Amino acid sequence: MLAIVSCPNGNSGGGDGGGATKKFWAQNAVTNTFYQLEAEKLAEGSKCVVWAEKGSGVTAATAKKFTDEYDNNIYTKMINVFSWEENIQLTNGHFKKMNTMEYAHALATGSMYGAKLTILLLDIKDGYKKGENESYVAGYFWPYDFFPETNVPQGFKTNVLDMIYININPGFNNEAEINDAYKTLAHEMQHLMNFASSVQYRINNNMIYPMDLWIDEGLSSAAEWVYSGKHSESRVEWFKNNGAITTDGNNITGKIDVGNNFYVWNNRVSDSDPYPVLDDYATVYLFFQWLRLQSGGDIYKEIIKSPYPNFDQQAVINAFNAKKTSGSNYSNWESMLRDWLVANIANSSSDRLGYLNDPTLKSIKAPYAPATPTTLGLYPGEGVYSYNDTAPSFPDTGKIKYEYLAGIKTLLTYNSNPLNYVSQGTNIDTLIENGATTGQKPSVNIIMSGNFDIKLGSSVISGPFPIGIGDVIRVNNNGNRIIFNSLPLIRALIDE
Repeated sequence: MLAIVSCPNGNSGGGDGGGATKKFWAQNAVTNTFYQLEAEKLAEGSKCVVWAEKGSGVTAATAKKFTDEYDNNIYTKMINVFSWEENIQLTNGHFKKMNTMEYAHALATGSMYGAKLTILLLDIKDGYKKGENESYVAGYFWPYDFFPETNVPQGFKTNVLDMIYININPGFNNEAEINDAYKTLAHEMQHLMNFASSVQYRINNNMIYPMDLWIDEGLSSAAEWVYSGKHSESRVEWFKNNGAITTDGNNITGKIDVGNNFYVWNNRVSDSDPYPVLDDYATVYLFFQWLRLQSGGDIYKEIIKSPYPNFDQQAVINAFNAKKTSGSNYSNWESMLRDWLVANIANSSSDRLGYLNDPTLKSIKAPYAPATPTTLGLYPGEGVYSYNDTAPSFPDTGKIKYEYLAGIKTLLTYNSNPLNYVSQGTNIDTLIENGATTGQKPSVNIIMSGNFDIKLGSSVISGPFPIGIGDVIRVNNNGNRIIFNSLPLIRALIDE
């Protein structure tokens, strides 16, 4: 997801916003266009400024809660886990020490001092309609807000601010929903920090190389945990139940049982079925929690600082190997992917093949594949599970790998291909490879002594479901996506 919070220079106290008004560009995710809105400055803190769309009904008291929560809680936690501090060389030869957020402000505004994040509270145009379309954009960060207007491609707009956008519909009706908006702010803040980190660390031939989408989203899902200290119930329950049924009776299902996960993001979504993208968010959340639990170190900061050319799965592998203090390192993506896929079905409490008895995640158990068909097309990174009393004799073919887990009589079938993208104009479906299953499921839940305790989830969750603005744009615009493969450098930094 993306989020916009802008912090222009102004008084740094904790008083009200003074009633100033300003026009901002915002995105319409349904039409993939930009429009202008007028907002009022409602509150200003020491590290951020909060604006609200005029007529939104957001009060100064609510805006003040945002500045207080950001200044006193969100900012500190995010800096501790995701930020770096570097001596940034300026064009006049001087150096200035900056952390990630100070650097982001300098990149966006050209100012070396008085860094404050701009947060815009607005009704994001995302097509959300209760009972009909339960997915919505909770917030977003727009990378081109870092660019001057002359550097922005035709059709796009910039506010030339370090900024995050937070949706008020749905989301501002009670304390619980406002608390969710704080988590969204942390989520989007990581996106902003990640992009600024790409400018600092992932430059080649004067081009910026942002991190792979799944890594950026994984770190942002982790940011929600960093801020709240609690697991995302909606992500965990979606995985455990392989989709959900809303309380109003709408049947909403995922495709985790046929392999769908984060590695090829948004690949199984269609105009008529936008909900498989929730599989991406659920699985990437679990993968980045598994990384945290298994690495035993400050892995998120290690990933976000990964230098070019490691902006893909190699960034994660390198970070894990740098932080893991015991056991063997991972030599490639296939071995790491295999361990995580096994962890989701075996869920060991004591080694890499599980979530180390985490109070919430120890109940994770992936669904088995459908009985039919027994041949499934799997994208890179996808894996499925089927049951068999004895090891079946399926030979590895191409990138499809098979592993029989004798302790739980389960066959893992997965696509080990590390390549998860294709050249522009080429269909991602060309990366699909067929894998076999046994067509069987266990007749009862498997509960084993020792390291294994496998149970089925039982709760039912309901919408609304937050997803990224790029996901909404894709669904509403026939597959159109904004992809930042590489971008030109933003601006030269000159000491004032």
